[in-house]
Amino acid sequence: MALSEARPAATAGSSPVVVVAAAGAAETLRRDRLAETDIEGGLALSDVPDPVPSPGEALVRVSVAGICGTDLELVKGYSGFHGTPGHEFVGVVEASADRTVLIGKRVVGEINAGCGVCELCTAGDSRHCPSRTVLGIVGRDGAHAEFLKLPSRNLFEVPGNVTEEAAVFVEPLAAAIGINERFQFAADSNVAVIGDGKLGILCARALNLMPPSKSVTMIGRNDENASRCCRGPVWPTRCGNRERGGGPVAPKRC
Repeated sequence: MALSEARPAATAGSSPVVVVAAAGAAETLRRDRLAETDIEGGLALSDVPDPVPSPGEALVRVSVAGICGTDLELVKGYSGFHGTPGHEFVGVVEASADRTVLIGKRVVGEINAGCGVCELCTAGDSRHCPSRTVLGIVGRDGAHAEFLKLPSRNLFEVPGNVTEEAAVFVEPLAAAIGINERFQFAADSNVAVIGDGKLGILCARALNLMPPSKSVTMIGRNDENASRCCRGPVWPTRCGNRERGGGPVAPKRC
């Protein structure tokens, strides 16, 4: 069953959850404690208990959730995940025993939840904890439900001037910006981003915005997506395009 095909009837007291597709379309589903749950061979809408936060965790009511390519791969069996998918989200904190200042605030979250005691966690790098859970991907139910839980230290308040439709892209944008954490670019480097999907566009634009200055070429097969990487203030981006089934075309400067 496709993610946008499951539409339970609205019930009294149900709250809307907006699922934003990668292409930018939005589908509003009304749910009452319903979650999209990965099962053998696909998805089902299931009535699930509200998650109960452990010490140090917060309960978040999901407002907006994104559908990532990883979510679609999980449905096909990637990594053997079973549970509620979804890791791109914006929500409102309903409960947090150790960070009460967050209650009622709009938040996004770091999706990796470390054990808190290993060498990497104590060094501040819980994202690479060997025992970590990952929201909607590894050992932790995700954001395609009314509620989720995460360590309260993983939550970040969304500024008032940022819309939920923009804030839901924080997680993939963080992945794009993380390239600079893993590799140190020399000034005036030539960088190629292969792939013109949502993450490819975010990577190309993030690489342009972050120092040092560099020449970035995005290579893909979709003219519309190639033009998207040129929108806004990031004019230095150079977008290459490969016609489906054809040879490469010389990159064009936007």
